[in-house]
Amino acid sequence: MSIESKLELVQKTHDQQKNSPAHKRLELLFDEGSFVEIDSLAKSGDGYAEVVAGFGAVEGYPVYAFAQNSDVAGGAMSKAHAAKIKKVYGMAVKTGAPVVGIYDSVGARLKEGNEMLNAYGEILLDANNLSGVVPQISVIAGPCIGTAALLAASADIVIMSEAAQLDLETNGAAGSSEEAAKTGMAHILAADDKAAVLEAKKLLSMLPSNNLTSAPVSEYSDAAGCEAAFQAVAAAIENGSKEAVASRLVEAAADAGSGVEFSAAYGKGMVCALAAVGGSVCGMVACNKAENEGKIDADACAKAARFVRFCDAFAIPVITFVDAVGFESLKEASKLSHAYAEATTAKISVITGAAYGAAFIAMA
Repeated sequence: MSIESKLELVQKTHDQQKNSPAHKRLELLFDEGSFVEIDSLAKSGDGYAEVVAGFGAVEGYPVYAFAQNSDVAGGAMSKAHAAKIKKVYGMAVKTGAPVVGIYDSVGARLKEGNEMLNAYGEILLDANNLSGVVPQISVIAGPCIGTAALLAASADIVIMSEAAQLDLETNGAAGSSEEAAKTGMAHILAADDKAAVLEAKKLLSMLPSNNLTSAPVSEYSDAAGCEAAFQAVAAAIENGSKEAVASRLVEAAADAGSGVEFSAAYGKGMVCALAAVGGSVCGMVACNKAENEGKIDADACAKAARFVRFCDAFAIPVITFVDAVGFESLKEASKLSHAYAEATTAKISVITGAAYGAAFIAMA
Protein backbone atom coordinates (compact mmCIF):
# COMPACT_ATOMS: atom_id res chain seq x y z
CA MET A 1 0.00 0.00 0.00
CA SER A 2 1.35 3.40 -0.97
CA ILE A 3 1.89 6.20 1.57
CA GLU A 4 -0.95 8.16 -0.03
CA SER A 5 -3.32 5.20 0.36
CA LYS A 6 -2.33 4.74 4.00
CA LEU A 7 -2.91 8.42 4.73
CA GLU A 8 -6.29 8.25 2.99
CA LEU A 9 -7.23 5.18 5.06
CA VAL A 10 -6.17 6.88 8.30
CA GLN A 11 -8.22 9.97 7.46
CA LYS A 12 -11.27 7.90 6.52
CA THR A 13 -11.04 5.88 9.76
CA HIS A 14 -10.61 9.05 11.82
CA ASP A 15 -13.66 10.66 10.17
CA GLN A 16 -15.75 7.57 10.95
CA GLN A 17 -14.62 7.30 14.56
CA LYS A 18 -14.86 10.98 15.50
CA ASN A 19 -18.65 10.77 15.11
CA SER A 20 -18.92 7.76 17.43
CA PRO A 21 -20.19 8.14 21.03
CA ALA A 22 -16.78 7.02 22.33
CA HIS A 23 -14.84 9.68 20.43
CA LYS A 24 -17.30 12.41 21.39
CA ARG A 25 -17.00 11.50 25.07
CA LEU A 26 -13.21 11.71 24.88
CA GLU A 27 -13.37 15.05 23.10
CA LEU A 28 -15.62 16.29 25.92
CA LEU A 29 -13.18 15.03 28.56
CA PHE A 30 -10.03 16.59 27.14
CA ASP A 31 -9.12 20.22 26.57
CA GLU A 32 -10.09 21.32 23.08
CA GLY A 33 -7.70 20.05 20.42
CA SER A 34 -5.45 18.19 22.87
CA PHE A 35 -6.65 14.60 22.36
CA VAL A 36 -4.21 12.33 20.52
CA GLU A 37 -5.54 8.90 19.54
CA ILE A 38 -3.30 5.83 19.65
CA ASP A 39 -3.54 2.72 17.46
CA SER A 40 -6.55 4.04 15.56
CA LEU A 41 -6.08 1.38 12.84
CA ALA A 42 -5.86 -1.61 15.21
CA LYS A 43 -7.99 -4.43 13.76
CA SER A 44 -10.37 -6.79 15.53
CA GLY A 45 -11.50 -9.52 13.19
CA ASP A 46 -12.76 -7.91 9.99
CA GLY A 47 -13.24 -4.48 11.55
CA TYR A 48 -11.51 -2.00 13.78
CA ALA A 49 -11.02 -2.45 17.52
CA GLU A 50 -14.07 -1.69 19.67
CA VAL A 51 -12.40 1.00 21.77
CA VAL A 52 -10.95 4.48 21.25
CA ALA A 53 -7.84 5.19 23.31
CA GLY A 54 -5.32 7.96 23.66
CA PHE A 55 -4.03 10.85 25.73
CA GLY A 56 -4.40 14.59 26.06
CA ALA A 57 -4.69 17.40 28.59
CA VAL A 58 -7.38 18.14 31.16
CA GLU A 59 -7.05 21.69 32.49
CA GLY A 60 -3.50 21.58 31.14
CA TYR A 61 -2.49 18.36 32.94
CA PRO A 62 -1.73 15.10 31.07
CA VAL A 63 -4.34 12.34 31.25
CA TYR A 64 -4.71 8.94 29.55
CA ALA A 65 -8.12 7.54 28.67
CA PHE A 66 -10.04 4.94 26.74
CA ALA A 67 -13.69 4.82 25.74
CA GLN A 68 -15.46 1.67 24.59
CA ASN A 69 -17.14 2.21 21.23
CA SER A 70 -20.66 0.74 21.28
CA ASP A 71 -20.97 1.49 17.55
CA VAL A 72 -18.55 -1.38 16.81
CA ALA A 73 -19.86 -4.83 17.82
CA GLY A 74 -21.59 -3.26 20.82
CA GLY A 75 -18.20 -2.35 22.26
CA ALA A 76 -17.48 -6.04 22.96
CA MET A 77 -14.03 -6.76 24.40
CA SER A 78 -11.60 -8.47 22.03
CA LYS A 79 -7.84 -9.14 22.05
CA ALA A 80 -7.21 -5.98 20.04
CA HIS A 81 -9.54 -4.04 22.32
CA ALA A 82 -7.64 -5.30 25.38
CA ALA A 83 -4.27 -4.53 23.81
CA LYS A 84 -5.23 -0.86 23.35
CA ILE A 85 -6.36 -0.58 26.99
CA LYS A 86 -3.15 -2.26 28.18
CA LYS A 87 -1.14 0.24 26.16
CA VAL A 88 -2.94 3.11 27.91
CA TYR A 89 -2.02 1.67 31.31
CA GLY A 90 1.57 1.09 30.20
CA MET A 91 1.98 4.69 29.08
CA ALA A 92 0.36 5.96 32.30
CA VAL A 93 2.89 3.98 34.37
CA LYS A 94 5.81 5.55 32.50
CA THR A 95 4.56 9.13 32.70
CA GLY A 96 2.71 9.12 36.03
CA ALA A 97 -0.59 10.43 34.69
CA PRO A 98 -4.21 9.59 35.66
CA VAL A 99 -6.29 7.03 33.74
CA VAL A 100 -9.96 7.44 32.84
CA GLY A 101 -11.94 4.49 31.52
CA ILE A 102 -15.31 5.11 29.85
CA TYR A 103 -17.34 1.91 29.77
CA ASP A 104 -20.11 1.11 27.29
CA SER A 105 -19.99 -2.53 26.21
CA VAL A 106 -22.25 -5.57 25.90
CA GLY A 107 -19.49 -7.87 27.16
CA ALA A 108 -16.75 -9.86 25.44
CA ARG A 109 -16.23 -11.64 22.13
CA LEU A 110 -16.97 -15.20 23.26
CA LYS A 111 -15.33 -16.74 20.18
CA GLU A 112 -11.93 -15.72 21.55
CA GLY A 113 -12.45 -17.96 24.59
CA ASN A 114 -9.61 -18.31 27.09
CA GLU A 115 -7.49 -15.75 25.25
CA MET A 116 -10.15 -13.20 26.14
CA LEU A 117 -10.12 -14.24 29.80
CA ASN A 118 -6.33 -13.91 29.87
CA ALA A 119 -6.61 -10.42 28.39
CA TYR A 120 -9.07 -9.40 31.12
CA GLY A 121 -6.70 -10.76 33.74
CA GLU A 122 -3.75 -8.80 32.36
CA ILE A 123 -5.74 -5.55 32.38
CA LEU A 124 -6.88 -6.16 35.95
CA LEU A 125 -3.24 -6.72 36.93
CA ASP A 126 -2.19 -3.45 35.29
CA ALA A 127 -5.01 -1.57 37.04
CA ASN A 128 -4.03 -3.13 40.38
CA ASN A 129 -0.37 -2.17 39.92
CA LEU A 130 -1.40 1.43 39.28
CA SER A 131 -3.65 1.58 42.36
CA GLY A 132 -2.45 4.32 44.69
CA VAL A 133 0.13 5.45 42.11
CA VAL A 134 -2.06 7.51 39.79
CA PRO A 135 -5.77 8.37 40.17
CA GLN A 136 -8.05 6.01 38.26
CA ILE A 137 -11.60 7.05 37.35
CA SER A 138 -14.28 4.87 35.77
CA VAL A 139 -17.17 6.48 33.90
CA ILE A 140 -20.05 4.03 33.34
CA ALA A 141 -21.82 5.49 30.32
CA GLY A 142 -23.79 2.42 29.23
CA PRO A 143 -23.79 -1.33 29.94
CA CYS A 144 -20.82 -2.56 31.98
CA ILE A 145 -21.42 -6.22 32.78
CA GLY A 146 -19.45 -9.35 33.54
CA THR A 147 -15.69 -9.12 34.04
CA ALA A 148 -15.67 -5.56 32.69
CA ALA A 149 -17.63 -4.55 35.80
CA LEU A 150 -14.84 -5.98 37.94
CA LEU A 151 -12.31 -3.80 36.12
CA ALA A 152 -14.50 -0.67 36.31
CA ALA A 153 -15.23 -1.13 40.02
CA SER A 154 -11.52 -1.41 40.84
CA ALA A 155 -10.98 2.28 40.05
CA ASP A 156 -10.54 4.87 42.80
CA ILE A 157 -13.68 6.71 41.72
CA VAL A 158 -16.71 5.31 39.87
CA ILE A 159 -19.03 7.80 38.16
CA MET A 160 -22.23 6.38 36.72
CA SER A 161 -24.88 7.68 34.34
CA GLU A 162 -28.42 7.13 35.63
CA ALA A 163 -29.27 5.02 32.58
CA ALA A 164 -26.12 2.86 32.82
CA GLN A 165 -25.71 -0.66 34.18
CA LEU A 166 -22.95 -2.07 36.41
CA ASP A 167 -23.10 -5.72 37.41
CA LEU A 168 -21.12 -8.97 37.32
CA GLU A 169 -24.19 -10.85 36.07
CA THR A 170 -24.68 -10.77 32.31
CA ASN A 171 -28.44 -11.37 32.18
CA GLY A 172 -29.32 -7.69 32.54
CA ALA A 173 -31.59 -8.32 35.54
CA ALA A 174 -29.67 -6.14 37.99
CA GLY A 175 -27.00 -3.48 38.21
CA SER A 176 -29.04 -0.27 37.94
CA SER A 177 -27.38 3.01 38.87
CA GLU A 178 -29.70 3.35 41.86
CA GLU A 179 -28.68 -0.06 43.17
CA ALA A 180 -24.98 0.66 42.58
CA ALA A 181 -25.29 3.91 44.53
CA LYS A 182 -27.04 2.23 47.47
CA THR A 183 -24.36 -0.47 47.73
CA GLY A 184 -21.53 2.05 47.46
CA MET A 185 -20.22 0.75 44.11
CA ALA A 186 -20.98 4.05 42.34
CA HIS A 187 -19.47 7.06 44.10
CA ILE A 188 -21.20 9.69 41.96
CA LEU A 189 -24.41 9.55 39.91
CA ALA A 190 -24.87 11.79 36.88
CA ALA A 191 -27.96 12.57 34.82
CA ASP A 192 -26.47 11.22 31.58
CA ASP A 193 -23.18 10.20 29.96
CA LYS A 194 -22.14 13.78 29.19
CA ALA A 195 -22.72 14.88 32.77
CA ALA A 196 -20.72 11.85 33.97
CA VAL A 197 -17.75 12.77 31.76
CA LEU A 198 -17.88 16.38 33.01
CA GLU A 199 -17.84 15.12 36.61
CA ALA A 200 -14.68 13.16 35.78
CA LYS A 201 -13.16 16.28 34.25
CA LYS A 202 -13.92 18.31 37.40
CA LEU A 203 -12.33 15.69 39.63
CA LEU A 204 -9.22 15.48 37.45
CA SER A 205 -8.76 19.23 37.85
CA MET A 206 -8.72 18.73 41.63
CA LEU A 207 -6.55 15.61 41.97
CA PRO A 208 -2.76 15.32 41.76
CA SER A 209 -1.37 13.55 38.70
CA ASN A 210 0.26 10.86 40.84
CA ASN A 211 1.38 10.01 44.36
CA LEU A 212 4.59 12.03 44.04
CA THR A 213 2.98 15.36 43.10
CA SER A 214 0.66 17.68 44.97
CA ALA A 215 -2.90 18.59 44.05
CA PRO A 216 -3.38 21.79 42.02
CA VAL A 217 -3.97 25.00 43.97
CA SER A 218 -6.68 27.27 42.59
CA GLU A 219 -8.10 30.71 43.16
CA TYR A 220 -10.98 30.61 45.59
CA SER A 221 -13.80 32.49 47.24
CA ASP A 222 -15.64 31.62 50.43
CA ALA A 223 -19.07 30.09 50.09
CA ALA A 224 -21.78 32.75 50.19
CA GLY A 225 -23.00 33.28 53.75
CA CYS A 226 -20.58 30.70 55.17
CA GLU A 227 -20.33 32.48 58.52
CA ALA A 228 -24.12 32.50 58.91
CA ALA A 229 -24.20 28.85 57.82
CA PHE A 230 -21.66 27.91 60.51
CA GLN A 231 -23.71 29.73 63.13
CA ALA A 232 -26.91 27.96 62.03
CA VAL A 233 -25.19 24.58 62.16
CA ALA A 234 -23.71 25.34 65.59
CA ALA A 235 -27.14 26.34 66.90
CA ALA A 236 -28.69 23.12 65.54
CA ILE A 237 -26.01 20.99 67.23
CA GLU A 238 -26.27 22.89 70.53
CA ASN A 239 -30.04 22.52 70.60
CA GLY A 240 -29.80 18.78 70.03
CA SER A 241 -31.61 19.02 66.69
CA LYS A 242 -32.04 15.76 64.77
CA GLU A 243 -31.60 17.69 61.52
CA ALA A 244 -28.88 16.39 59.19
CA VAL A 245 -26.23 19.11 59.44
CA ALA A 246 -23.15 17.21 58.22
CA SER A 247 -23.60 18.15 54.55
CA ARG A 248 -24.29 21.77 55.48
CA LEU A 249 -21.14 21.83 57.59
CA VAL A 250 -18.98 20.53 54.73
CA GLU A 251 -20.56 22.99 52.29
CA ALA A 252 -19.93 25.93 54.63
CA ALA A 253 -16.28 24.97 55.20
CA ALA A 254 -15.47 24.47 51.50
CA ASP A 255 -14.68 27.10 48.90
CA ALA A 256 -17.70 28.14 46.88
CA GLY A 257 -18.82 25.45 44.41
CA SER A 258 -15.82 23.18 45.01
CA GLY A 259 -17.42 20.28 46.89
CA VAL A 260 -17.98 16.85 45.33
CA GLU A 261 -19.71 14.39 47.67
CA PHE A 262 -18.88 10.68 47.37
CA SER A 263 -21.40 7.85 47.87
CA ALA A 264 -24.21 10.05 49.16
CA ALA A 265 -26.74 7.18 49.10
CA TYR A 266 -24.47 4.72 50.94
CA GLY A 267 -23.35 4.80 54.57
CA LYS A 268 -25.38 7.89 55.39
CA GLY A 269 -23.94 8.04 58.90
CA MET A 270 -20.89 9.74 57.34
CA VAL A 271 -20.57 12.44 54.69
CA CYS A 272 -17.41 12.23 52.58
CA ALA A 273 -16.50 14.91 50.06
CA LEU A 274 -13.56 16.19 48.06
CA ALA A 275 -13.42 19.98 48.23
CA ALA A 276 -11.08 22.96 48.24
CA VAL A 277 -10.35 25.04 51.33
CA GLY A 278 -8.47 28.24 50.65
CA GLY A 279 -7.75 26.98 47.15
CA SER A 280 -6.12 23.74 48.38
CA VAL A 281 -7.85 20.41 47.82
CA CYS A 282 -8.70 18.31 50.87
CA GLY A 283 -10.93 15.44 51.88
CA MET A 284 -13.77 16.18 54.28
CA VAL A 285 -15.40 13.61 56.54
CA ALA A 286 -18.37 14.61 58.70
CA CYS A 287 -20.34 12.47 61.14
CA ASN A 288 -24.06 12.64 60.44
CA LYS A 289 -25.58 12.41 63.90
CA ALA A 290 -29.08 12.46 62.43
CA GLU A 291 -28.51 8.81 61.40
CA ASN A 292 -28.68 6.04 64.02
CA GLU A 293 -28.81 8.51 66.92
CA GLY A 294 -25.15 9.34 66.65
CA LYS A 295 -23.83 5.78 66.33
CA ILE A 296 -21.77 5.18 63.20
CA ASP A 297 -22.92 2.03 61.40
CA ALA A 298 -20.85 -0.51 59.43
CA ASP A 299 -21.50 0.99 55.99
CA ALA A 300 -20.58 4.49 57.17
CA CYS A 301 -17.33 3.17 58.66
CA ALA A 302 -16.43 1.30 55.46
CA LYS A 303 -17.21 4.35 53.33
CA ALA A 304 -15.12 6.71 55.44
CA ALA A 305 -12.21 4.24 55.74
CA ARG A 306 -11.98 3.83 51.97
CA PHE A 307 -12.17 7.59 51.46
CA VAL A 308 -9.42 8.31 54.02
CA ARG A 309 -7.16 5.71 52.39
CA PHE A 310 -7.76 7.27 48.97
CA CYS A 311 -6.86 10.73 50.30
CA ASP A 312 -3.76 9.37 52.03
CA ALA A 313 -2.54 7.64 48.85
CA PHE A 314 -2.35 11.00 47.09
CA ALA A 315 -1.30 13.13 50.08
CA ILE A 316 -4.63 14.96 50.23
CA PRO A 317 -5.21 16.42 53.73
CA VAL A 318 -8.23 15.12 55.64
CA ILE A 319 -10.52 17.31 57.75
CA THR A 320 -12.88 15.39 60.04
CA PHE A 321 -15.91 16.90 61.79
CA VAL A 322 -16.53 14.58 64.73
CA ASP A 323 -19.97 14.26 66.31
CA ALA A 324 -20.61 10.66 67.35
CA VAL A 325 -21.34 8.67 70.48
CA GLY A 326 -19.84 5.39 69.25
CA PHE A 327 -19.93 2.62 66.65
CA GLU A 328 -22.39 -0.13 65.76
CA SER A 329 -19.87 -2.56 64.26
CA LEU A 330 -16.60 -3.43 65.99
CA LYS A 331 -15.18 -5.00 62.82
CA GLU A 332 -15.79 -1.95 60.62
CA ALA A 333 -14.85 0.47 63.42
CA SER A 334 -11.43 -1.17 63.62
CA LYS A 335 -10.99 -0.69 59.85
CA LEU A 336 -11.83 3.00 60.19
CA SER A 337 -9.45 3.36 63.12
CA HIS A 338 -6.65 1.70 61.11
CA ALA A 339 -7.33 3.98 58.13
CA TYR A 340 -6.87 7.08 60.26
CA ALA A 341 -3.90 5.68 62.19
CA GLU A 342 -2.04 4.59 59.05
CA ALA A 343 -2.68 7.83 57.13
CA THR A 344 0.46 9.96 56.95
CA THR A 345 -1.24 12.87 55.19
CA ALA A 346 -2.15 15.98 57.19
CA LYS A 347 -5.19 15.36 59.41
CA ILE A 348 -7.30 17.90 61.27
CA SER A 349 -10.19 16.85 63.50
CA VAL A 350 -12.84 19.33 64.63
CA ILE A 351 -15.13 18.16 67.43
CA THR A 352 -18.49 19.72 66.62
CA GLY A 353 -20.59 17.84 69.17
CA ALA A 354 -20.14 14.53 70.94
CA ALA A 355 -16.90 12.54 70.77
CA TYR A 356 -17.24 9.67 73.19
CA GLY A 357 -14.87 6.79 73.86
CA ALA A 358 -13.89 4.86 70.75
CA ALA A 359 -15.25 7.56 68.43
CA PHE A 360 -12.88 10.13 69.96
CA ILE A 361 -9.91 7.75 69.78
CA ALA A 362 -10.56 6.57 66.20
CA MET A 363 -11.24 9.93 64.53
CA ALA A 364 -9.93 12.68 66.80
